[in-house]
Amino acid sequence: MLEYHETIECIEVALDAKSPYTAGLSKSVSDMIEILCRLLGLNRMMHIASHLHDIGKIGIDDAILNKEGKLDEQEWEMMKTHPQIGANILDKSHLLAPFSKIVLHHHERYGLNGKETPLGLRIIALCDSIDTMT
Repeated sequence: MLEYHETIECIEVALDAKSPYTAGLSKSVSDMIEILCRLLGLNRMMHIASHLHDIGKIGIDDAILNKEGKLDEQEWEMMKTHPQIGANILDKSHLLAPFSKIVLHHHERYGLNGKETPLGLRIIALCDSIDTMT
């Protein structure tokens, strides 16, 4: 899967071209995750998945994706569909399908529904939150 890293980065750049507001977010998150994976001795699969975590935003209306200011309730509900859109996109490729579950659940929080959230999802959620706050 690592040999597809460049292709995955191309997909990430395509998403960045659609939304100047969120441009660079996936790269920033993936850079943090790459460092964490190295420090924790984890494989690079999580790093590659992080490039794709917001790919579903390509299916979100530009007016919502690029809106300055707070989203209204209806817009927020639409934005919350991006993980499912992303998972649906990745499921179409046997090479990218292994990342679809990570993309689908990347906004879940630790202990959701009484189940422990897998480490990889916690890492993406943490790095995504740090990037958003900074």
